[in-house]
Amino acid sequence: MKTIHRYSLLFLYLAVLMSCSSKTEIKTITVSNINFEFESPIYAGPNSATAELSIDLSKEIGEGFEIKDVKLKNASIVTDSTTVTADNLQSITLQIGSSNQPLISVAVLNPTTSTSLIQQLNTSNDKNLASYLLDKSFYLVLDPDFINDSEEMSLRLEGTFEFEIHYTNK
Repeated sequence: MKTIHRYSLLFLYLAVLMSCSSKTEIKTITVSNINFEFESPIYAGPNSATAELSIDLSKEIGEGFEIKDVKLKNASIVTDSTTVTADNLQSITLQIGSSNQPLISVAVLNPTTSTSLIQQLNTSNDKNLASYLLDKSFYLVLDPDFINDSEEMSLRLEGTFEFEIHYTNK
């Protein structure tokens, strides 16, 4: 009888414990039409352009949440094929930073795809970007690496970025 009573108490304890734990939810947020402007002259090697972003997670997820993890799942850059070709673009690197967090690399494409207007970057899935998105704003730095100088070329690249947010309700 005592054994049954002990198992009953253990079962009750586990049921209470499980009901108190929050289930992790996943939400995907896509940010598109992010422009990166490069003014002439453009020099051989990396050239940087910055875009500042702000994502209000309370509007995306709701109030009373706790962010567990944020990953950059996809990063794509649309190029203008008349100015950016395999002949003059070697690689693309994407970094993220904020006023409270260091600048870190989150995606890269090396070498670039010569036949496509859309360059799909390889994202780094091992980095938790929660602290960046929880800041009031953060910035993305795009570094295309050009092979040749161009005194006349100005360039606008457009990015689309998909963040996967893992969170629990408090």
